[in-house]
This record gives sequence, C-alpha cells and structure tokens, in this order.
Amino acid sequence: MKIYAIFAEMDDEPRFYIEAKDIEDLKRILIERERKGEPFTMFPGWCPVEISRYKMYHILNRFNEEDTYLVDEDKREAFNLLARMQTQSGNDAPIIEELKKYKLYQLKYSVNITESDKLFDIDKIVKYLDKYKSDLPKIWSWNVNIDRLVELETLTEEQVKKIKIDKLSAYEKELRIKRIVGKKLNETLNQNNKELFDKLSLWIIKDWGGIWSKKDKETIMLVNAFLEKDKPDFNRIASTSKVGAFLYPDRNVIYDSRVAYSLNWIILSENAGHKFFPIPEGRNSKMIAFDMNVLIRLKNISNYRLNDINELNQQQLIKNLDKKIFIDERDAYYELINLVKQINRQLWKGDEEKEKNLYFTEMLLFSLADREVFMDITKKFILKS
Repeated sequence: MKIYAIFAEMDDEPRFYIEAKDIEDLKRILIERERKGEPFTMFPGWCPVEISRYKMYHILNRFNEEDTYLVDEDKREAFNLLARMQTQSGNDAPIIEELKKYKLYQLKYSVNITESDKLFDIDKIVKYLDKYKSDLPKIWSWNVNIDRLVELETLTEEQVKKIKIDKLSAYEKELRIKRIVGKKLNETLNQNNKELFDKLSLWIIKDWGGIWSKKDKETIMLVNAFLEKDKPDFNRIASTSKVGAFLYPDRNVIYDSRVAYSLNWIILSENAGHKFFPIPEGRNSKMIAFDMNVLIRLKNISNYRLNDINELNQQQLIKNLDKKIFIDERDAYYELINLVKQINRQLWKGDEEKEKNLYFTEMLLFSLADREVFMDITKKFILKS
C-alpha cells in the first residue's frame, strides 16, 4: 500500500491523506467517497502526491486535464513560478518549453475524474453572471461612512472632503476605499503596527461591514486565527473574511450570507453543480423569506426520503443527510475561494484589474442576492402539487 497526500493546487501543505494500492485504487476510493457524500472528497484543482517519492501538480489549472507533471522536490520552486506565469499569461506553449529546460517530465497518466464528477460547472455560473456584470456600477448600493478613517491615519481630512465633493457613485467610492484601506492595512501588518492593524480590522468589520454585535477582543482573536490558517474556522467567517479580502484581494473573498445565497441559487437553478455552500447567518428579510437551504433540500428531496419513520428518531439526522449535498464547513471558505477564482478569470477576461481582484465577482454576487436572485426565485421555483 502507498500513502497519498492530497494537495489543492499550489498548496504547500496537504489537505488530507489516503492509503491506496495505486493511482487507480486512489481514484476509486475518491469517487466512492464522493458518492457517499463523505467529507474530504476530491474537489476540482486537487491532486495526489505519493509522499515517499514525488509531488504532482496540475499546471493547466483544470482538474481533468491529462497534462499532469512530475516534479522533483528541488525543482518545485521553479515549477510554481512557471505555473503562476502560465496562469497570468493564459498561453501554454512558452510554459511547456520552460518545463523542458528544467527537465520536468510529463506523465502519461493522471487521476482522471470525469466531467460529471466535478463539483461545479464554471461555464454555467459565468453565463448566469455575465447577464448582470455590466450593471454592477449601477446596482452596487453599499455606501459607507468614511469619516473615522481620518483618526485611523488612513485618509486625511482633505481626502475625505474630496471624495464627498467628487460625488462619487457608491460603486466608485467602494473601489477607492478598498484600495486605500487595503494598502494601509498591508502597511500596518508589514510594519508590525498591531494596534493600528486591529483598529482598521474593526473598522472594516463594524463601520464598513455593519457587524456591531460582538465584543472587539473576541473579534480580533478570530481575525488573527483567520490570517494564520489555510482553512479558517467557519465561526463568524462573514466578519473575519472581510479583513482577509481587504488585505489580500487577489486571493481572499468575503464569505457572507449574500455571496453564498447567490452562488447557491445559481448552482441550484442552472444545474451548475451537485454541492452547495453553507450560508452564514444573515438578517436580510427577503433572503430569510425564501430560505435557500430549504430550496436546496426540496430540489434534492430524494436525499431526505427515509425507509422507516423510526429513522426520524436518529440524532443529528438532517445534519448527516446534509453532508451529501452541502460542503463541509471546514472546507467551505477554501472551496469558495477556488470557485470564485475560476469564475473571476472567465467572467472578467481581458480586464486586468478585474481578473486580478476577486472582489468584483464577490460584489456582483452580493448585489444580486436580494434583487435579481429574489426575482429569479419567484419566477422559476415551482413546487409541483
């Protein structure tokens, strides 16, 4: 038997380990886990590593691609650099030539999960969002008070006055604030100015994000934990991910109820996947009225049919049945980032700023939740009598 470590693309540390006879046995185990709805199954972009010998990565950033490469440990740094170059350029030919120079040898086999085994159909999700992306500057309505950024040494009084005088739209103001606050947040982190970093983090969560109900000390502890983990806790993810998204907009997104609500509806209504994201607690009355978890369960009602009424006596029955449909909370943020990255590249292709910053897709999902998605639900959802 061999031990395989399962890595997500470009990860430094494995997500989990599986014991298998060979690569085909590993594929069988992963597919069987997916069929049973067990956690820690193979997601798009994940790849196996035989930990005693080699690391395998998918260079073309597409999970079922045949072009998988075998990389010796001492060449891994060069490989990661080349892979990032390819992702940015979108051109495969130069990267293949560079691989040859580094003597990175192509494998003739891979763990080939078929299209039907993928979690999400990116094309369908992008097609849905493409209808609305040009409307984002008009439908973005989140308008924050920026006066306190003066005392937080992030804006001068003159800058605040100018932003107000310029009469920027909510969308234009939002983009400007993201850049300014994100830059200052990075500066305080790099300069180890913990006091100002914490104050800015609280401004993002409370003043910008509107979450005032929790104690500051507890919030800061959760933010610190979020920034230290590859797979942050789901507890108050809507708060902590706000700081992460301001700090690193190219690799973090805000995971709040609206973003998850919109994504789940698109996946559900467009048949764009067979897994759904857990939704953090929210306060929006329109979203509460049409509870997305209920809609998902109704669409997948066969998953909840029982053979015997006595099965209802089981503890945590619904929680266990949900595992077949909902992504485990321990993996939810990581999988959301992976999905939004893939959507972002396609949805904003050709626009360098939007391709780089994940918040454009996040802002679109956020804006659609209690508008277009609400309208879509009332038009499309039919419960047969």
